[in-house]
Formats: sequence, structure tokens, C-alpha cells
Amino acid sequence: MKFRELEEELMKVADLKYAEDWDNSGLQCGNRDKEIKRVFLALDCTDDVIDQAISFNADLILTHHPLIFSPLKSIDSEDYIGKRIYKLIANDIVLYAMHTNFDVCAMRDELDRRVEIVDTKPLLDLPGFPGMGIGSAGNLKNEMTLAELNERIIDRFNISNLKFFGEEDRKVSRVGILGGSGKSEIDLAVKMGCDVYISGDIDHHSGIDALEKGIAVIDAGHFGLEHVFSEYMEKYLNENLGCLLVKRERWHEPFSVIKK
Repeated sequence: MKFRELEEELMKVADLKYAEDWDNSGLQCGNRDKEIKRVFLALDCTDDVIDQAISFNADLILTHHPLIFSPLKSIDSEDYIGKRIYKLIANDIVLYAMHTNFDVCAMRDELDRRVEIVDTKPLLDLPGFPGMGIGSAGNLKNEMTLAELNERIIDRFNISNLKFFGEEDRKVSRVGILGGSGKSEIDLAVKMGCDVYISGDIDHHSGIDALEKGIAVIDAGHFGLEHVFSEYMEKYLNENLGCLLVKRERWHEPFSVIKK
């Protein structure tokens, strides 16, 4: 199918009308009349991802994070973004991003499902769309300790580590969760009565301040939570568009942790 036809299918998953104003979801570069047979899925459009996609003979790279956020004045092959765009065009690969629109339409439900959070409400409301938003606040099916919740997250998201602020034997039942970088939403989780907040990119001061506000914090990493995008879209495309050959990026956490 042509990409313009596939784009209509992607809009069924996450319509661009739900993207935040500051975001740049959608077509990043490429020809909408390009015939799409092979789709490569990734969290970010890195040099390695592009190389993997080229080896796969991909027609489309579908990512969660946009490659282009700010307006470009030139496509310079010596600039890291320009180099990637140049390489995509040279290899006739379409690049499309599903970012905050996916967060609203699919990521929220997928995170809730994996952690087993029920009776949820959006953590961050989307203006103009009642009942829709980014992140969740809800209840665990059964109360557990912070240590038990940590183990669940490591298992359900297939990650090697996380960091947390709070006592391991602390009982938790009401949970706030937001994929990606969520330190700015800690106060929303506190306001909604959460015992624990799960997100990524939580710095030292945000974590210890959260404890003073009465809420434990689990930092499962930006990659740790949001890599589920590729798994979700692989399943969706295989079930709904069997004519496409779909492949995900090689699994690897983009950092290493040294333990004493």
C-alpha cells in the first residue's frame, strides 16, 4: 500500500488531533506516494536504527519520538539530525513519528495494563477532549509493597534495573504513572492521592522532594517504559495489516549500569 493509505490506518491508532501543540508528531520526511511493504519500528530514529532499517530494506521507519522537533534552517550532513534526514532520503525511507498522540490514545492504556492499574483517570488532561489525557492515576488490583511493585515493573517491562525513592516495605495501592520524562507531573500525582508515582528521568531533588510530599517514586527510565511502543505497534500491524512485513529494532537498553 502507499504510505498515504497506511497513514490513515495509523491515524486510527493515534489521531494527530490528540498531539500536544509543542509536539511534532506525524510525517518527518518522505513521499506519501511511496509504496510500503516493509516497516521498521523503533523508539528513536538513531543512526543505528537507520542502519538496521536499511539492512531490512525498510520502506518506512515508524518511531515514537520525532526526529525533528525544532524548525531546520538546512539539511547539513555534518549535523547529526541533518545527516539522518539525508540518509533517509538517500535510501528512500519514509520516517513517521507517533508521539504525544500515541501517549494519549494507546500508551496510557498499555502502561495501565502492564502494571495492572484499574479505575483510572488521566493524570494530565488534554484540553478540549474530556476524559482523555497523558498518564494515569488509578488503583492496583491488590495492595502490595513498594519492593513488590518494583519487581512487577522490572518483569512486565523487561528491564534490567530501576531506581526508586521510598522504603521497600512501604504499602502502596494508588498509583500514578506517566511514560517518558515525568518529574513535572509529580505534584499532579500527589494531588490525585497516589501513594507511588512511576515515570522516567526523575532527578535527585525531584525524588527526595516527592518523599517529603508523601509519595514514593519509581524511575523505570524513559526507555524502560516507552519501548512498549514498538511491541504495541508490531502487534497492531501484524493483526490488522498482514500485507506488511514488520520488524522491531534490536532490544537493548541505551545505557549501562555498574553495580558494586
